[in-house]
Amino acid sequence: SYDDINAKDRPTARYRKAPPPKPLGKLLARESKANMTVTPITTLDEFNELINSGKIICIDFWATWCGPCRMISPIFEKLSESEDFAGAEFYKVDVDEASDVSAEVGIKAMPTFMVFKDGEKLGELVGADDEELENLLKTHAVVEE
Repeated sequence: SYDDINAKDRPTARYRKAPPPKPLGKLLARESKANMTVTPITTLDEFNELINSGKIICIDFWATWCGPCRMISPIFEKLSESEDFAGAEFYKVDVDEASDVSAEVGIKAMPTFMVFKDGEKLGELVGADDEELENLLKTHAVVEE
């Protein structure tokens, strides 16, 4: 056991406090969008509140064990940062953790992407097709000025 190791053989506390992260400077200066991340939805109440908020809500229904979900997730994240979709909010639902949410909308396969506004589903894509995902968002998640 660890207690049986001689004190001189135990690892020492050689860890120093990590230096502060370097500023992202130009990268952050280019990003003016307030919501630059994909936020998890964990409850059915939260889901219903969001889709009825009057905002455009884009949701990725995924699972930790789903390979295609893991492949397209960074693309969904990148699209959420695009100024083209600055008027939309991006969320994700782990279908195993929030099974009531996935049952509510009838998820049958992952990944499934849906766009909602005012409680209505505007569009849906089943599968990890990055071009089709971008088309779904261009069709339903661009706010007309």
